[in-house]
Amino acid sequence: MLAGIHSNGDPPFAPFGSHIDAEYSLWGIVPGWTSSSLQVVNDWVYHDGWRGSTKRTLNGDCTSVNASGCNGHRRAILSSPPLSGATLRIDIETREVRYKGTKYLAVAALLVWSKPA
Repeated sequence: MLAGIHSNGDPPFAPFGSHIDAEYSLWGIVPGWTSSSLQVVNDWVYHDGWRGSTKRTLNGDCTSVNASGCNGHRRAILSSPPLSGATLRIDIETREVRYKGTKYLAVAALLVWSKPA
């Protein structure tokens, strides 16, 4: 998780092996160190798509209306169990960081759906 925070990007996937059915890696920032990580999750769910320009779009991977990176965070957060009985494990890390000279709260999350035992 810290690798994502330090690199200002999605954290690396976990080396869990063959019992993983689906895995999502997410990273985001909000201005100010007093911000809430809930604001990042809200942006992932409600503001992850194209908003008309890269200056207005909050998702750095959503570079155009048809970009493959649009809505990836939303799909991860709202994902359903890929198999009946699958277990969701979530690891989240938050840190106060400077990004391009501005103070931000950074949030990195790893969501792992594991196959039923």
